[in-house]
Amino acid sequence: MTLLYFTDTKQIIDSNPFHPFVVYSYILNSAIMRKYLSPTTILLVTTLVVNTFAFADEPKQSKKQQQEAAVKQMVEQQKYTFIAQSALPLGGPTKQLSYGYNMRVAKDTVAAYLPYYGRGYVAPMDMTGGGVDFTSTDFDYQTKATKKGWDITISIKDDMEHRYELLLFVSKSGTATLQVNDNTRQSISFYGEVQSK
Repeated sequence: MTLLYFTDTKQIIDSNPFHPFVVYSYILNSAIMRKYLSPTTILLVTTLVVNTFAFADEPKQSKKQQQEAAVKQMVEQQKYTFIAQSALPLGGPTKQLSYGYNMRVAKDTVAAYLPYYGRGYVAPMDMTGGGVDFTSTDFDYQTKATKKGWDITISIKDDMEHRYELLLFVSKSGTATLQVNDNTRQSISFYGEVQSK
């Protein structure tokens, strides 16, 4: 009498003959174990092994849920930093960025220090600048929850030279895409992630 079968046993054995299910199957199906173990003992052992493997995935799910909860809290409290990892200029190749480019968001302040690649429509007032570099305390901030994360729109009002509109998408895992629209030059996008301030 065979007590336990696996539909993919051959596949499991070929990939890993010491897989716990394979070893367990050998033990239960051996004539010696069938002779000395009662059906009740075998049932209890089977239940224990199945429960052990069923709960093995819980830490992974729990970690993912904790990450999503942390990102949700940052977005809802409007307190986070977008870390730019790459820039996507309009009509140009993707450029990998060194560490240090970011946009900090708080309830009373939005501050950006990001590079710019693209074409301008007017000559800049400050010839030493050139990036997306500002600190604002007068801005509109709107958040909309979606199935995959949050769409955030930030309109900067107190920059005399640029009328920035920042479109930030934050996924539940914390990855993010920022599009910077500017009335004086081409749009540019950044890919990165959000972190706590």
